[in-house]
Amino acid sequence: MKLFTNDQTAPETRMSAPVRRGPMLLAWVILVIFCLLGPFMSYSGLPGTGEGSPVRQAGYLTVFLLALYSSRPIADPKGLLVVPVAIAVALGWVWLSIAWALDPGIALRRAFLTTTIIWSIFAIVRRIGVDQPLMIARVLLVALLLINIAVSILFPDIGVHSVNEPADKGLIGDWRGIMTHKNFAGPTVALLILMFVFDARRIPMALRVIVIAAASYFLYRSGSKTSAGMVVSALAIGSLFLYYKGKGRNFIIILTCLAGMGAAIAAYLYKDPLAGNFTDERSFTGRPLIWKALTSYWSDHPWLGSGFGSFWNIGPQGPIYRYATGWVTEVATGHNGFLDLLATVGVPGLILILAATVVIPVFTLLSRADVNAQRNALMASILFFCIGHNATESTLFDRDAIPEVFLMFAIAAIMNMESSRFTRSRRAAVPRTP
Repeated sequence: MKLFTNDQTAPETRMSAPVRRGPMLLAWVILVIFCLLGPFMSYSGLPGTGEGSPVRQAGYLTVFLLALYSSRPIADPKGLLVVPVAIAVALGWVWLSIAWALDPGIALRRAFLTTTIIWSIFAIVRRIGVDQPLMIARVLLVALLLINIAVSILFPDIGVHSVNEPADKGLIGDWRGIMTHKNFAGPTVALLILMFVFDARRIPMALRVIVIAAASYFLYRSGSKTSAGMVVSALAIGSLFLYYKGKGRNFIIILTCLAGMGAAIAAYLYKDPLAGNFTDERSFTGRPLIWKALTSYWSDHPWLGSGFGSFWNIGPQGPIYRYATGWVTEVATGHNGFLDLLATVGVPGLILILAATVVIPVFTLLSRADVNAQRNALMASILFFCIGHNATESTLFDRDAIPEVFLMFAIAAIMNMESSRFTRSRRAAVPRTP
């Protein structure tokens, strides 16, 4: 028997002070819209565009203030402690790294944005549950899909790649919609597919099929190999959570996760393994040249790194200019979030972040695999997709990156369900007064 079918009515998801639901839901709507349109906003010529855009910063500050106001901090100050201890510790290391950051000002701004977004997501899920935010995310992702398809077909000069890039050959003809690059567009449709496959029983089947088909077609036309490979593996992981009840279930799920991630990455890197030249650093879309620069810097600074957010896009003092030449110095990320974290927060930081975002959530899911199987399947698939996607695109602990936002949402949902189960079991253990 499931603990509950609609977490909006589960008493253990509520805190002592009644939440202001309207402002909290508005905060979630703004957060998701800014997250999804971040690449477009950065490209649109707004003042201070890119990572220093005051418009985006004001938007996320509004989200934070709305979530803070909705939490009634004066009536329930303990209600502000919504972030799990493991993630709080990882964020603590991020903030500590500002002390040795190559550019403390940029590091401070990026750490603040990352922290406020993470806190806002956990506050929203902890206060109002998962169902409404999940449905809002579905609606916004469907709307974005329709816009991206329309722009790609009607305005191909905007919605379709027309030139190649040094680090990504073969872009011409790939759909991107309003997302400026297929690597931004791919995750949005992949996450949409997962959200309409799992835990979507209240959505009419015909609508689910149409949305999944449209999203799959756009994903195919985008040529986003990372997202395509990871979403197939994520569907397999979610299906195991949902249907497999045999012996050694946890071992099989973990093994499938590792195999799926490896297969997806291999399919991306080795498009033609029989013809590929594995010794050419310019093969595999040039990633090895970028990764070589990152690993070289990390080997020189293994424990502390450059400081959070202080490797890429910090001006001429950036380490990349000393560890690479040519087009590599012009890329914006390391295209591998694990290596980026190694280079910026060192070994301790990477361990803390992986423990908080991978190890603890996975073991929490495995420990409650038979409770609310549909929800577990969805969150497991999102968790796997976002972590796996980080192997070829840097998104983990990267402010408002699309996979980062939905990863934190999945972790918040997992921890919220676990807190609900703990509260129920503790209540059941208290003897009732006759």
